[in-house]
Order: sequence, then structure tokens, then C-alpha cells
Amino acid sequence: MRAKIPCVRGAWSAIWMLGKDGDWPDRGEIDITEWFGAYSDEYTLTSAVHNGVFSGGDLANAPTSNPLTAQQRLTDLCTAYHNFQLRWTASSLVIGVYLP
Repeated sequence: MRAKIPCVRGAWSAIWMLGKDGDWPDRGEIDITEWFGAYSDEYTLTSAVHNGVFSGGDLANAPTSNPLTAQQRLTDLCTAYHNFQLRWTASSLVIGVYLP
């Protein structure tokens, strides 16, 4: 997906997928990218996978409380369009920006 993140304090810009069966987090959630306007610095994006085993929710401590969370810094996050991608295979999920 090609998108430009509106970096406005208080915004919660996100591209994510949510399972349809069951209650959260058991039904699964894949956060391809999220930018937390109240929690993030100007250039940091977060990606995460939530399910019945691993679930974030503590935004201030997400990188340490959820082993399936990653962050990426983009210095042109707020000024340029980026290609946010999810590569899903039988054995892995790869989330990134401009995957080869």
C-alpha cells in the first residue's frame, strides 16, 4: 500500500489487518504500520502482530512487552509517500517499507 503518514500530534495513523472470527486478540491482528502521534517521535513507525499468545497494548513499553513488535525510523516519514508492505508465507511474516 502506498501512503503518506499525516504526522499530527494526537493522530493514530495505521494500516492493519484484523481477523474476523472470535474476540480480540485471539482472532489476530497484523499492524503493517502504526504511527502514534501521542507516543512516537516524529520519524518512528511501529509494526506488530497480536494474537492469543502475544499481545501488545502497553504503547509506552510495546518494544519490550511484545516480542512481535518492531520499529523503523524514516526521516522523510511526514513529507513523502512510502510503500508499506506485508509478505506472508507459510513460515513467516515480513513487514516493511520498500521490501525487495
